[in-house]
Amino acid sequence: MDKYAELREAVEAVELVDAHAHNLIHSDGTCFTFQRGLRDIAELYGSEVSLRGIQEYRKCSGLQSISSLCFKAAKIAAILIDDGIEFDKMHEIEWHRSFAPVVGRILRIERLAEKILDEVR
Repeated sequence: MDKYAELREAVEAVELVDAHAHNLIHSDGTCFTFQRGLRDIAELYGSEVSLRGIQEYRKCSGLQSISSLCFKAAKIAAILIDDGIEFDKMHEIEWHRSFAPVVGRILRIERLAEKILDEVR
């Protein structure tokens, strides 16, 4: 008998809040990424367990489709986006609203102060 079954079931049912996300970026934009295990991603996509298989799935499916799949699998209920860092070809906050019921902006006070100071000069 699994003594943690009840705890595991409760954790898997909880929706998450990503309290410091960054805008998603078009697949041909430049950015840094974090890599998860190929096996986990391939299982989620239903693709071949290889970097090539995952890349092919992403290329064929498109960012909207894979983003929807990943957000749904992660059970993310809210996203708070820090869009103070500007990336090449990043999606606006509105674009993210199809992935979570609540999407908001984190105010980066240092970025706002920088803009105000630039206007004064």
